[in-house]
Amino acid sequence: MIQLLLSLLLIIIHILIFGVFGSGLGKLLKLSLRGPEAIFVGFFGYYAIMQLVFLPSMLLRVSFSWFVMLWGIVLSVLLLLIVIYCNKQIWLDTQETFRDLQVKPRYLMVLFAFIVVAFAIYQGLVNEHGYDAAFYIGTITTTLFTDTMFAFHGETGWPEPVIDMRYALSGVFYMNTAFWCRILSLPPLMVQKFTFGAIGVILHGLFVYMIGLKLFGSDASKKLAYWFAIVAMLLNGFFVTSFTSSGFLLWRGFEAKSYCANVVFIGLFYLFLCLWKNSEMNKYWKILFIVALGSVPVTMSSIVILPAMVFIFTVAESIAKKDKKLLLKGGISLVPNGIYLVAFYLFLRGVWLVNL
Repeated sequence: MIQLLLSLLLIIIHILIFGVFGSGLGKLLKLSLRGPEAIFVGFFGYYAIMQLVFLPSMLLRVSFSWFVMLWGIVLSVLLLLIVIYCNKQIWLDTQETFRDLQVKPRYLMVLFAFIVVAFAIYQGLVNEHGYDAAFYIGTITTTLFTDTMFAFHGETGWPEPVIDMRYALSGVFYMNTAFWCRILSLPPLMVQKFTFGAIGVILHGLFVYMIGLKLFGSDASKKLAYWFAIVAMLLNGFFVTSFTSSGFLLWRGFEAKSYCANVVFIGLFYLFLCLWKNSEMNKYWKILFIVALGSVPVTMSSIVILPAMVFIFTVAESIAKKDKKLLLKGGISLVPNGIYLVAFYLFLRGVWLVNL
């Protein structure tokens, strides 16, 4: 019971960390974030920054214990510095978030919250534990048991001859789970199902609501945004099928692929909507770069799909608005994924291999 409560507490801890990171990045980059956008930016920023600690640690083949210590220090220092220097901004962003979520009649908030909580519980209790799930949970378990990172095959436990970059380049998503399992002495399966599966549902619901706010515009249309989010969530629930975004959300919610379909790409759609309404705002181009920077650390599935989506949108937007500068802005946001794509290609061709 204590382990379950700690797993649920981790949900709150992560949402708070995302909010703090978002406020810090917002102030540092002068983004003028509106309410929930702080959590949006903080989510991608958190994994992008953690990747800067994880990748060198993994490539240098340091022990997992050293990585836990390094990331624990970096995370603590960053949180402390942000709280000290951005405390007013954090408070303002928190107030703005609650203000954006408030609506009359109140039953819309209650109904939406009920759906999100119900989906979070459902995905935690009803999971498809196939090969992928066994591999990912096995990867976390093996990491904790052997004190290594990607040195053993996740499902079989056999030693790997080289680091498999198909999983390791985006391994920070699962190493984050292993990190908190080590800190709180929690079992990986419980944390993945009840913590990160639930966080995926919560972020999905929040981003869908943000899309509704952007679609309907003024504060007076918040109830329309809520109805939009409620209907969208219910469509996910009642028309769920395998190998769709809804299937991953409810049946395989703790996998990185679910985050790709239901968090990364939904967030990307929100940014496209913002840029479509005003592509001259550098704020959203900066956020797009942060999303791209954090997309591969969250899920390897976004390594090609995200650049393709950004490329199509940027070209269409530059043609529609006859502004070639948009191609440059869109191109800059493709740099992080481009670097990962080149690295992965070199791995597949056998040019870049890290022996174990």
